[in-house]
Amino acid sequence: MLNFIAAKILQVFQLSIGSALLIVGSFFTPILNLIILVIGMVFLDTITGIIASIVEKKRIVSSKLFLTTIKLFVYIFLFAMCQGLQLHFGLPFVNIVTGFILFNELVSILENIDRGFGTNLTGLIGIIKRTTKQWLKKQN
Repeated sequence: MLNFIAAKILQVFQLSIGSALLIVGSFFTPILNLIILVIGMVFLDTITGIIASIVEKKRIVSSKLFLTTIKLFVYIFLFAMCQGLQLHFGLPFVNIVTGFILFNELVSILENIDRGFGTNLTGLIGIIKRTTKQWLKKQN
């Protein structure tokens, strides 16, 4: 009898976990491509940062890599918050936040490329800012 009860409790627990995973998965499915894009940009930023540190003969510190992991968790939490707001209010919160995150990562990647390869791509940042401002003005 005890085995039967334990088996039923385990079955309910498995169903609960499965249901929770389905709910979480369905919540993130509409924005999964954006999350993958942001993770890719963070990965590229990390790789270019490591290359720049090697070229500059700086130590690669694990605490900075740990902060990258924290940054990813914060981004995913931010996506979850924005997705909830977007579902509730119907405004494109996820797209707005994704734009800011991608712009930030792009600037960081360009800075790392400048440090690592001696280029002057940060001049592109000014062009990107001006273009973005012009685009935003057209949207209003």
